[in-house]
Amino acid sequence: MLGDAHAEDVIYGKNKYFKDINIDLVKVSHHGSKHNTNKELIHCLGSEEFIMLTNKSVDKETIATIVRNVENSKIYCNYNWWNNTDYFTDNDKKKYIHTGKLEIVEADLIDIDKRG
Repeated sequence: MLGDAHAEDVIYGKNKYFKDINIDLVKVSHHGSKHNTNKELIHCLGSEEFIMLTNKSVDKETIATIVRNVENSKIYCNYNWWNNTDYFTDNDKKKYIHTGKLEIVEADLIDIDKRG
């Protein structure tokens, strides 16, 4: 979980303490803010799966950064912000979401294994 951390701080910490470890699942900083996510962070973490928790629209640039830098990405969401037609136009959805490189998993489709 990155909380409100800035990308350069996360990169520094990961390279110092966990250099050879890829992260399986990343909770994106600050509700998907473009100011906390960049391509260097995405490459450093090595994850293909991301969590975005917000009830507001995620920055389009954050989605673009993930799509451009991860071959097959998956984003788990607690709210269907991409269906907000006031923010994500049909053209935006084609450009950022319906790329063939991104799967968005809605909250009601997330299955949590409670065995362990």
